[in-house]
Amino acid sequence: MARLEAPKPEVRSVDSVALLDALPHLDVDLALVPEEIQRRLYDAFGLEVRYSRPREEVPYG
Repeated sequence: MARLEAPKPEVRSVDSVALLDALPHLDVDLALVPEEIQRRLYDAFGLEVRYSRPREEVPYG
């Protein structure tokens, strides 16, 4: 959590597979993470969620 709140380091070009391998494997309940940090995390990974109001669901895929 402290790393997410810290200033962003200089960005370097990195092989995407190496980047994914470097990610920590954490057992985290994101619902407990403050919204601002969630937004930064989702932005970093380009996460987009679409909600279907008529169906009241988030379609997968």
